Amino acid sequence: VGERDSVIIMTHEPNWLLDWYFNNVSGKNVKHLICDYLKGRCKLRIAGDMHHYMRHSYVPSDGPVYVQHLLVNGCGGAFLHPTHVFSNFRKFYGTTYESKAAYPSFEDSSRIALGNILKFRKKNWQFDFIGGIVYFVLVFSMFPQCELNHILREDSFSGHLRSFFGTVWNAFMYVLEHSYVSFAGALLLLIVAITFVPSKLSRKKRAMIGVLHVSAHLAAALILMLLLELGVETCIQHKLLATSGYHTLYQWYRSVESEHFPDPTGLRARIEQWTFGLYPACIKYLMSAFDIPEQYLQEWNAVTISRGSSHILCFCLSLFLGLLNTRGFISAWKLLVHLC
Repeated sequence: VGERDSVIIMTHEPNWLLDWYFNNVSGKNVKHLICDYLKGRCKLRIAGDMHHYMRHSYVPSDGPVYVQHLLVNGCGGAFLHPTHVFSNFRKFYGTTYESKAAYPSFEDSSRIALGNILKFRKKNWQFDFIGGIVYFVLVFSMFPQCELNHILREDSFSGHLRSFFGTVWNAFMYVLEHSYVSFAGALLLLIVAITFVPSKLSRKKRAMIGVLHVSAHLAAALILMLLLELGVETCIQHKLLATSGYHTLYQWYRSVESEHFPDPTGLRARIEQWTFGLYPACIKYLMSAFDIPEQYLQEWNAVTISRGSSHILCFCLSLFLGLLNTRGFISAWKLLVHLC
């Protein structure tokens, strides 16, 4: 390389941004090449890997300038990386830089990131079923909660909250001390959460983030479980549900059918005979699928009294938690991290 030559260095990832973000030091060989050998002849460093576009140029000063321009050109990726998290990047190899261009812009990137938090459930509603199963495993050992009247016996709203969260804490301690399934599920979720934390962080930070992540999920699952059980017990005490037995929707359908659509020729009975009973059975069990609350409450009563019918109860619970799993607590936690 001649004294008047200009050099462009291309690397896989933009370590000037990643090292600044993760407070790390990498690329020592590249640094030796740029600072000790090229000595200012490197006019441009270009990298990809980050799926966005960012260009920084040096701010003229009296000190040496080893690289004049820093360019990230990774817009060919299948998804988009944020740019606003690098908005405070200024220094590299002792030289001050300023951002000249970014796509998406810092403002747009911040807005998109916020939208990811708030719109995730709307765009990925199918994930609620997976979340429901995960939450169900986390609170599997807690069902059913048959003695929750003490929460409603308090005289003030603050007393209700204190009693409610005290019950949540007792349930959490039960998971740690006595539960096998819920504890194993929480432990497995913790391992997965730590695995998905960026490996560039230290083990201590990865463990802390994983514990906070799982704690938020476990707290949300326990709160949803207690709200569900509290609502169930309230409905049963006031005789709003679980008063008519199984297949109440089908029984209502048969009564309306016989009243408004009489069958003087006995056609329905013959169809039932010809289909070997499949005609009414299919209607009955399809309607049961749309009457999950009543089925759940019937099984809740049965389990509370005799601890039987647990398999049907578990199935109903998995459907319930799939619908109730709003992950609002997780979204709030991620929103706090985003704002910080």
